[in-house]
Amino acid sequence: MAESFQSVWMALLLASITMMLLQPQQGQAESIEEFGEKLKQKCNTFEGKHRGSKISCDTFWKMFSSAFVNKDPSKITPADYDNLVKAVSIEIPQNKLLLYSGTGQLLPDNPDTYVHVWQTIYGILGNFPLWCVMKNGKEVFSEGCDSKNPKCRDCSHKPADEYWAAVSAGFAKAASGSVIVLLNGDLGYMDDSYFAKYEVPNLDFSSKGVTALRVLMVNKIDADSCKKANLIKLQEDMKEHKNLYHCRYILETEFKKLSAVDWWNKAKSG
Repeated sequence: MAESFQSVWMALLLASITMMLLQPQQGQAESIEEFGEKLKQKCNTFEGKHRGSKISCDTFWKMFSSAFVNKDPSKITPADYDNLVKAVSIEIPQNKLLLYSGTGQLLPDNPDTYVHVWQTIYGILGNFPLWCVMKNGKEVFSEGCDSKNPKCRDCSHKPADEYWAAVSAGFAKAASGSVIVLLNGDLGYMDDSYFAKYEVPNLDFSSKGVTALRVLMVNKIDADSCKKANLIKLQEDMKEHKNLYHCRYILETEFKKLSAVDWWNKAKSG
């Protein structure tokens, strides 16, 4: 009888441990200083591989962190990162800017044809966990940034969101000539995307700015995704400049085989 009870107890214990392991882990907090050291390491690695960004990694961290440290996260806006975006000037050669929405996994590494955000110092946050902070807190959470985390009940508003909003707007303002944007053929133009909210409104459609917006729809199946209904909303958002809109579509399998310089020419007209 004792052995039977022990077996049942052990089974229940193992089941309990298994359930605990399967539960989503609560966000782990780290100090602002620890978070800063990680970011500066990424910055130094970037600087070692690329041309200088005209700002030291220590300065980048100070300007970056000043946007959210000791602040109420619910009151942080993209404007809090303006000083950083202005300090690290975004310089994109004409006809070289690459924007994207829902296609981040398809971005090329070679900057010779197009330049996207991950190829700049701002992109060091790209593979960094989305961070959030407690109200006036001294710690950063890299996971569990929602009200379900009892340690971070005020973390639902993430400074990371405002950072990417500011950077997206800065990239759009730096655009000139022909701009290409990679859109997901299934999703198309999403109203809640950074592209829709911060990039399209900040594109300078003029003879000295953006002269064409080339939308490349990347599809899982061979279909004319340029006829997707929400692309009409994109043209409406371009207002009087919708004549500068162009759309083509391409299969993802073919897209991956091509070099960036051939994307547009090999794509089908919508």
